Amino acid sequence: MKIQQKLLLFLGLLSFFVLLVTLMDWCEENPLKDHKLTAGIQFMVVSGFVRQAFSKKK
Repeated sequence: MKIQQKLLLFLGLLSFFVLLVTLMDWCEENPLKDHKLTAGIQFMVVSGFVRQAFSKKK
């Protein structure tokens, strides 16, 4: 696996984690709870890039 693919995979996992933190109310003073739509769009864009990167290599 190339470094670029590993970096994209890491960004995809980080994006998923940000989406989870945004949607779940784990703490009461969550600064991300007002940005649910932005986090959702960001997750879809990043996961699309990851999917394209991995499908081109196969």
